[in-house]
Amino acid sequence: MSVSFLGLDKEHWDLINSFANWVSAFGTVAAVSVSLWLAFRQDRISLGVAAGVRVVVAVGVKAPQVRYITISAVNRGKRLAKIQSIGWSYRENRWKKRRYLFQGAGDQTDGMSSPVPIVLDDGQQAQWMFEKARWLGQLEKLHIPKWNRIVDTFTVEIYTSVGKTFRAPAEQSLKDALAETFKEIDRRRAAEARTEA
Repeated sequence: MSVSFLGLDKEHWDLINSFANWVSAFGTVAAVSVSLWLAFRQDRISLGVAAGVRVVVAVGVKAPQVRYITISAVNRGKRLAKIQSIGWSYRENRWKKRRYLFQGAGDQTDGMSSPVPIVLDDGQQAQWMFEKARWLGQLEKLHIPKWNRIVDTFTVEIYTSVGKTFRAPAEQSLKDALAETFKEIDRRRAAEARTEA
């Protein structure tokens, strides 16, 4: 005599109960995975990085506004982040490897640039400011005939003490300044070529 409950016999109930074991095992694995992910996420360094052109305005001063190339880094994680150095990278074309440029920390006496190295706690920000005209004046060394690829791929890089590099593409304001500088170099070289001929 077979016992049934809700129209299902013992074999069917055993089959249904085996699914319950599988579901509870899956739930346990998922809970452990999420808890481990949350635990390790807190140990990671997380920096927000940006680079662009900024205007410094002094209240009550009628001097012309000064423009700066500014790199900023904000610690978005819960762990201390030690920034060892800053730099740039770009590609001349899609088949070549990235080229890297080291960036000095800027004028430490102006009170606007952070030192390097620097340790940032949760939510703290560091920034490095370089006078725009002087900084862009150094681009003559990077000039190539198809410079638009350099502008499109120009990236700021922040290097940390744990070996992690944080990157961000240059903001449009900086890309525009780079493009205008390269165009000026092209015009100057073309004028020099005409005077030599």
